[in-house]
Amino acid sequence: MDMKTLVIALLIFLVVIRAQLRSRQLSARQFFLPLLVLLFGMYTAASIPGIAVGDWVTLFVGTVLGLIVGMIQGKFVRVFQEGGVWYIAGSIASVGLWLVSIPIRYGLKYGMSALIATPDLFSFDSNNFMVPFLFSIAGLMLGRIIMVCLRYPKQASSWLSH
Repeated sequence: MDMKTLVIALLIFLVVIRAQLRSRQLSARQFFLPLLVLLFGMYTAASIPGIAVGDWVTLFVGTVLGLIVGMIQGKFVRVFQEGGVWYIAGSIASVGLWLVSIPIRYGLKYGMSALIATPDLFSFDSNNFMVPFLFSIAGLMLGRIIMVCLRYPKQASSWLSH
């Protein structure tokens, strides 16, 4: 990896961390966006020629792992009201959990791929390399908002109705 690629990767990494920590207004959009990402991932995966049952299992496991990490992460986000509007903001703990989960999720994903003996449809050399990220990110976002709704059920009903 050359220095330019490393600097770009580091900048993207910092932007993602900043986005994880900033506060955003809670709305129904935060519940439906992960569902749209998951549906798009499913559509994209279904259009891949040669996708097998083992590939679907790997994508499903990535989604479930993302969901679990998202639910744990949802325990550490801040939810607060300002001017009658509800906001959500990440915390250092939620960012730390996200960082720790990356190598664990990839280790499990690649370990499962080896156990199931799936072809390398999702390698960086193929046009499909983003598909597992769509499933994982959808699970992560969905898990996070589900946990926030479980922690704040009364407020969640007002977020989802707007």
